[in-house]
Amino acid sequence: MTEPTCKAGGYTTYTCSRCEDSYVADETNPVAHDYEAVVTDPTCTEDGYTTYTCKFCGDTYKGDETDPVAHDYEAVVTEPTCKASGYTTYTCKFCGDTYKGDETDPVAHDYEAVVTDPTCTEDGYTTYTCKFCGDSYTGDETKSLGHDYKDEVTEPTCTEKGYTTHTCSRCGDSYTDTETEALGHDYKAVVTEPTCTKKGYTTYTCSRCGDSYKGDYTDTVPHTLEHFEGTEPTCTEKGTLEYWKCSVCGKLFSDENGENEIKERGLFSAYIIPSSSLRSSGRSMVTVLYITPKSTWLYSWTIRFLRPRIARQGISGRLSLNSAESLSALSDT
Repeated sequence: MTEPTCKAGGYTTYTCSRCEDSYVADETNPVAHDYEAVVTDPTCTEDGYTTYTCKFCGDTYKGDETDPVAHDYEAVVTEPTCKASGYTTYTCKFCGDTYKGDETDPVAHDYEAVVTDPTCTEDGYTTYTCKFCGDSYTGDETKSLGHDYKDEVTEPTCTEKGYTTHTCSRCGDSYTDTETEALGHDYKAVVTEPTCTKKGYTTYTCSRCGDSYKGDYTDTVPHTLEHFEGTEPTCTEKGTLEYWKCSVCGKLFSDENGENEIKERGLFSAYIIPSSSLRSSGRSMVTVLYITPKSTWLYSWTIRFLRPRIARQGISGRLSLNSAESLSALSDT
């Protein structure tokens, strides 16, 4: 049996179980549609309606239409500023439809004042700035003050000019004028007398600035010499040479003109070596060993005694001896 639907009638099919011969009978009319309803609510821009759909065959249609509903507006207020009007924005929460209304006039500026004081060269003024929109203008101008100069005098020196410096007590602006010529040095002379070892000179020193130089050099003066006789050497004691000593500088000299300076150790001149200690050519000789800082000299002369300072007239030879201890080796030759 085939059941009737909403689009076709029903019927029964008879089929032979042996030969499969068949026929249709017992037909019935189609049954009515079984519609299910889906309601679409109206919006603020669209009608509402109901959609009917047969759950068996899918046949569908619309009906039961309803008019659109009113917009559901939400209001957002924009406050007025000092440059623009205020207004309210109305926006439908369902469809987004929007419009502006309820406009209000701009409000007055709310200015804050900043005062710029006048300076020596610039005028003063007040700057008015709106704290909301930044609109700005200046007013209440005041005249510049002009410079307030204070004077400071710089006196001239030996080498630099004098002048007056004018400096503003407010802004520091400065200039100079009223120049006076440099004074030049005021030298005072102090004479340093020459000595026997140093030249004399005059020191010129400025009484104002201390600048100083030396000039007017004079030659050294002669030594003030005191004469000292020599002492005779013995077999065991050194002799001393004749010498001259300056009472001013203390230097020692071997000549009365103070030209040949000697050191103090050079004053000790000689040992007398008995003639029996040395071989000689059959003559009776007096031999003196003369020791200087750099070498040792051997002098021989006749038996008559000669002063150490003239003993060089009888030089018989020079030995490379460095000390008196070398005499023992000399005595053995």
